[in-house]
Amino acid sequence: MFIKDPNDFSFPKEALLRVPKLPYKHLGSGKVRELYDLGEELLMIATDRVSAFDVILHEGIPGKGIILTQMSLFWFDYLKDVVPNHIVPNHNKRLLAVLADYPELYKRSMIVKNSSRCQSNLLCVDI
Repeated sequence: MFIKDPNDFSFPKEALLRVPKLPYKHLGSGKVRELYDLGEELLMIATDRVSAFDVILHEGIPGKGIILTQMSLFWFDYLKDVVPNHIVPNHNKRLLAVLADYPELYKRSMIVKNSSRCQSNLLCVDI
């Protein structure tokens, strides 16, 4: 699921602040991630943007999106037998196919299951 070969782990020299134009419908931008529609699934790409107090700073940290993605994929894989997650089956093969023309985005991307939002009301009580 995640990149296990430490020799296959290099960082870019410049921060990726914007994702290049992709052939998928862009659904939205977060503080750090970009979201694309793959039909039944979603493509999440983590940029190197940095935010502080809900403000996106002008400069990023090269490789930050790679680290965020790889840490997430590690924990999703490690805990997959404990709690289900949103990572699609055959993730790496699917990702290679979806990003065949964009290999620089591979280490910072995830394909996840698409689900409808569900709202819940939480009751918080001070004890």
